[in-house]
Amino acid sequence: MNPSQKAIFTDPHKLTSAYGEKKATSLYQVYLKLAPTLEWANKDTLDIGCHWGYLQKMLVDQAKVNSAYGVDITPRWEAMGADNPSTHEKIHLLWGDVRKIPMLQAMHFHIILSSSTLMTFSIPVLEETTTWMWDHLHPDGMALIRIRSFLSYNGGDFYGQFNQNLPYAHLLFGKPAIQEAMGQAPRFMVPYSPATWALHFFRHGFEVLNMIQASQNPFPDIRARHSQKLENYCQKELAPNEISLWLRKPAAPSNLEEFLVRAPS
Repeated sequence: MNPSQKAIFTDPHKLTSAYGEKKATSLYQVYLKLAPTLEWANKDTLDIGCHWGYLQKMLVDQAKVNSAYGVDITPRWEAMGADNPSTHEKIHLLWGDVRKIPMLQAMHFHIILSSSTLMTFSIPVLEETTTWMWDHLHPDGMALIRIRSFLSYNGGDFYGQFNQNLPYAHLLFGKPAIQEAMGQAPRFMVPYSPATWALHFFRHGFEVLNMIQASQNPFPDIRARHSQKLENYCQKELAPNEISLWLRKPAAPSNLEEFLVRAPS
């Protein structure tokens, strides 16, 4: 973790329940818009990349889930004192890699969540984690995923104060250019566009029930230069900086007989 990220995660303001409720409410509203008919009550949930665990508290208190598990490689909740969500009997915050935490390997969930996390995994780890998600969802289980697009200047953090927010290696500027300018290696982002992300999950067996692409543009002048530099790319793919996907694990495999084209006998 670079120093700027560490400062964000240990910011005293972000260790309070007031901050947590605000962030959790915002994320929960995104999920409600993405999957408006999804039933949460009495479901077992898992959040991959749970950060401080604020969303888990909201899922228990408001969505009335049966259990709210959260996993993160950085146990930020340990610095929260009395505001630590893991003190609730239905909330379980675990430190480590979801593929390797012993108590999770025999468990199955109705809903798996992940926000701004999967995009930071290496390709092999992303592949294995997606397979793990499939294997540990109940039939007809759901996954709600938020990630960034590799094609968006906004999604790559190419704006603001670089000393506060190290950018990702990106379609706009690759690792060598960023390392030379910043004096340190950039963060890694999976090099997928919105369409590639949808195809990634489809290839692993998921049905894509809904996909929302957010196209925030706080810096129009940078966006214009970005589009000009990448004029040979599809402009519709360049615009979204954030992708939200509602995925379902089908209860039974698709009937391939409906689609097979057989040679005449």
